[in-house]
Amino acid sequence: MAASTDLKRLRSASLCKADGRISRNKIYFTSSLLLLSLFVWFYFPYKASIPRFTGGRDDFRPLSDAPFAKTIDLPIDHFNQSDTRTFTNRYWMNDTYYRRGGPVFFFDGGEAGLNDRGAAQMLGGDVVFAPLELARKYHGVAIIWEHRFFGGSMPFPSNQTTGIANAGYNAYKFLNNEQALEDAAYFAQHFRPIGHEKDDMSSNSTPWIAIGGSYAGIRAAMLRSRNPEIFFASWPSSAPVQTQVENSEYYNTIVETISKNCSTDMHAAITYADEILFRGTEDEIALLKRALFLTNNASVGSFCDYLETWNPNNAPEFSFKSPLSILADNSFDAKPTTDGVKAKHGPKSAFYAFISATIQVSKTLPGSPSRQIGSISDRVSWTWMLCNQFGQFPVSQYPSPTSIISRYNNITSFLENFCHGTFPYTPDQPKVLEILRYRGWNMRPSNVMFTNGEIDPWRALSIQSSKNIHPNAPDRKTTQVVPACNSPPPRNEVFGLVHKDSVHVGDLRKRREDPPGPVDKGFELFSRALDVWLPCFHREKARETSSNEP
Repeated sequence: MAASTDLKRLRSASLCKADGRISRNKIYFTSSLLLLSLFVWFYFPYKASIPRFTGGRDDFRPLSDAPFAKTIDLPIDHFNQSDTRTFTNRYWMNDTYYRRGGPVFFFDGGEAGLNDRGAAQMLGGDVVFAPLELARKYHGVAIIWEHRFFGGSMPFPSNQTTGIANAGYNAYKFLNNEQALEDAAYFAQHFRPIGHEKDDMSSNSTPWIAIGGSYAGIRAAMLRSRNPEIFFASWPSSAPVQTQVENSEYYNTIVETISKNCSTDMHAAITYADEILFRGTEDEIALLKRALFLTNNASVGSFCDYLETWNPNNAPEFSFKSPLSILADNSFDAKPTTDGVKAKHGPKSAFYAFISATIQVSKTLPGSPSRQIGSISDRVSWTWMLCNQFGQFPVSQYPSPTSIISRYNNITSFLENFCHGTFPYTPDQPKVLEILRYRGWNMRPSNVMFTNGEIDPWRALSIQSSKNIHPNAPDRKTTQVVPACNSPPPRNEVFGLVHKDSVHVGDLRKRREDPPGPVDKGFELFSRALDVWLPCFHREKARETSSNEP
């Protein structure tokens, strides 16, 4: 990506190399201002899109007696035969609907661990879970797989306080894309569940179908591309397959999706904060830090509604002597205008409206879900993976006139604080070429259905990206015409769906009481595809068997 002279200057002069005023506030940048920028990344598409199953029915009973964790021993290093060390990896399965020869639907849990309760909710039929519904229809098995270095699938012990593996780099060098992909391939080839001793459920005789969302969706696409002889088909949902170090394009979808007055005021608020931090006095910076103190629970939700109805008439002047509570005490009953708060009341008011709206939304956050985004060791493992190979850091669009992220949220700051602050042994930049070996936007695997949410910011890096949200996207056409078995769609086409007005991974599970939507549409189209593809698998296996007969 081309960078302006100002942006190059900001990147080359990291926060610790700036003038004394900025240098003394380095910690502040990474905890407060970056938070004010990053809350959009963490909460807008992702947290709003993950179904939260907080308790389930009081009378909940799984359909199968087997939702509890099972394990398989995997090599720590698949590619060094002299290293015989192994570790225990967890998975969960439901074989309620299985009939001999039925497919295995392999759902990848991705970058977070799971527990028995969470697995039981998905595999027990308490919710509509696409892999389980497919297993029901095709008389197969549904499996949830836990990724190495997440949850209880830990090759090395870690510090309970920091979450970092005690062995340091000697542990994390085994947490990379190829080792993790090989875990799935090894599992599929060696799957011999208790109770099915007479059934060959390995990929040698059974169609294995990979399903996953977000990072796990990337894996689902790669598994079919990398090991078509093992994984017969896949359904990647919301998979940002185009790996790049910087991902300022992430925010383009957000700017396009929210109202013009809201995006204008967000830009004004961020610009106001940046200018104070860049040119303000010590007192101005200290006052700004006080205002930002209350944003630590930031979430988006109905953020724009609060921002645009912020009432300046009952917003007292904020000072060093003011109680922090006055930033939250607003009637939010002003009539929104098409131009926004800044146009009528100035950038300072837009900034305080931004802070007030953020605080107000944080009050409405739901309780802790049963499936957390991840334990501290999960978050550390995911940080390593991003910093080592995947990148995709949501840096600022500065100096874009529509930027809604602080200009200090640049790649230098990200690498220095997010990556090297945790792992001194991470590379200077993520080794994204190791991921792009699977061709990113240009991958063309057969027997794959890609799906995305139209308003998901991660779609900018998906195979169904478009030039209006990423200028370098190939702009491939999405089609619902099912390709022939083992044949990719035409070069400029992608088989799948872009769900209108849908968000990140919105089509793999839902509550049973939810109306028809992306989950149903995805299930219907993938079923149509499997009706075409699955007979092909059995014909091929029959030919292989006959050719091996004497």
